[in-house]
Amino acid sequence: MFKALFGSRDPKLVPLWPSLTSILPFTGRAEARDAFLVTVFSMLGHIAALGGKIGPKEQKQVRGFIRDALRLKEEDELVSLKVFQKASHGKGEFKRSAERFYELFIGNPKVLRAMIESLIYFSLFEGDLSKEKRELIVEACKIFGLSSDEFEKLRTVRVKAKETATLKREKLEQEQEAAQKRLREKFKEATSSTLDRSYLLLQLDVSATPEAIKKRYQELVYKLHPDRVNVKEKDPAKIKEARARFQAILKAYQEIKKTRKIS
Repeated sequence: MFKALFGSRDPKLVPLWPSLTSILPFTGRAEARDAFLVTVFSMLGHIAALGGKIGPKEQKQVRGFIRDALRLKEEDELVSLKVFQKASHGKGEFKRSAERFYELFIGNPKVLRAMIESLIYFSLFEGDLSKEKRELIVEACKIFGLSSDEFEKLRTVRVKAKETATLKREKLEQEQEAAQKRLREKFKEATSSTLDRSYLLLQLDVSATPEAIKKRYQELVYKLHPDRVNVKEKDPAKIKEARARFQAILKAYQEIKKTRKIS
């Protein structure tokens, strides 16, 4: 179900992104920005690779993070995806990327914690942290100088955020399903009432055979045709009323014919 949460720009459907998303640094310094993207998506790629082969689902998750959370420009998105793909194929070292990230933000513990939170976030799509992913993230915590208690707090935050996103999505799906059900029922009611009126107008029972329906229609057409009425009636109001009744008969027959699939 989490697959549907990504790639959408609808704020109601976007999951609770890690706090790293609000502090993208160095917007005016290309070299530093590239270093940030390379280290971040190298680590994310290594984490994703531990879950097995990277498929469309994982790619969509990363694109959602890039576009909806970080809101990167197209050229930065291409760089990020390329780095992610290389890392997910075992190229580069997770430890070296973590050390480089620490060098960039050695004086900013808020950013370091946000990076750990992001790693946890991308590790929770298939459930809780696997042993391999936990060990890799703990290794990053040690490099960043974060304690095991801080790691557990961040893990708890992301687990709760995931649960909140899941419940929110489930609620939206239930609301949408209920709305669709109401719409179907309303349409069915409207269609049914229209069809009932059509049978009533032609003075037919709903169980009438196609032959009986055709016969009754032909009788009414002959009896109520405006040309016949025009000969008998001189009152314009009555002529207008007869034409309206005749059109109603035609419409009713077409409704029954379509529903019963009468040729």
